[in-house]
Amino acid sequence: MKTILLEVTLFTMWFGTSAMAVEEQPKTLSLQAVRQCLAVGGKVHRMGLLQYERCERPMSDAGKVCNDSSQCKAGCFYENRSGTPVPSSRKKITGFCAATDTPFGCRSYVEHGRLGIGVCVD
Repeated sequence: MKTILLEVTLFTMWFGTSAMAVEEQPKTLSLQAVRQCLAVGGKVHRMGLLQYERCERPMSDAGKVCNDSSQCKAGCFYENRSGTPVPSSRKKITGFCAATDTPFGCRSYVEHGRLGIGVCVD
């Protein structure tokens, strides 16, 4: 229970800080930022509730089977590919490394081989 509380607190602190930082940046990326994004194989999209332009970069480990986010560049997430009920947090599971670095959407983390917190970011 302490772990979940700590994770929620850290998540709130991180995204609270990010939300403040987003308001200070321009809504559209500079031409230089767009070029840098494209040079690394990224795609420029308007994302999130505020519809700011953002570079969405593909991850080289996308789709790799994982047991923890420490094994992935952009996080290890549970994907219910079989259509079975979501497992309890006590059951050992594997996840998949995120395909891109976008923080937006709903997902459940895999932490130490178990289902972690579910998060929705917009």
